[in-house]
Amino acid sequence: MQEEPIPYDIKPRFDLDFVIYWSKLIMGLVFGFLSYMIMRLSDFTFFLIVPLLLITALIITLVIVIIYDRKYGAKLTHWKMFKRSLMYTGTYFLAFVALAILSFYWGA
Repeated sequence: MQEEPIPYDIKPRFDLDFVIYWSKLIMGLVFGFLSYMIMRLSDFTFFLIVPLLLITALIITLVIVIIYDRKYGAKLTHWKMFKRSLMYTGTYFLAFVALAILSFYWGA
């Protein structure tokens, strides 16, 4: 007797991609404005703030991936979780730069 293949549910993975995309977009906007405010109110430089905020965003995204992995029981390896947390980093950078430039231009 042939064993039936386990149906692969695409919905949890699609939901995870959706959540990662929007979280990176929102974090890019918030951290872009936050970088302007930190640089305006302190002596930190742009080259210190940008990597610090990027690492913070990646850690938050990694926590989101771990929570979704546990919720849906996808049993992702550590490497796959890390790769998932790197998804949509370009979206983060675009939103970050856009709002940082707008904040500098308008002077918030």
